[in-house]
Amino acid sequence: MSFCIKIFNIYSIFKKVFLIIKNFQYTQVYKFKLIDKFCIYTASFFKLFYF
Repeated sequence: MSFCIKIFNIYSIFKKVFLIIKNFQYTQVYKFKLIDKFCIYTASFFKLFYF
C-alpha cells in the first residue's frame, strides 16, 4: 500500500513538471500529450495491482 502511495506521489510530481514544461514549450504539446497518456496508463496499471 505504501509503495502504491509512493508511485502516485511520483506521478503527481511528474504531472506538475510536465505542466510547467508545457507552459514554456508550446511546440511540443503533442509529445507531452503522449507522455501524459503514458503516465495515466502507468498509474492505472499500478492501481489494478495495488488497490
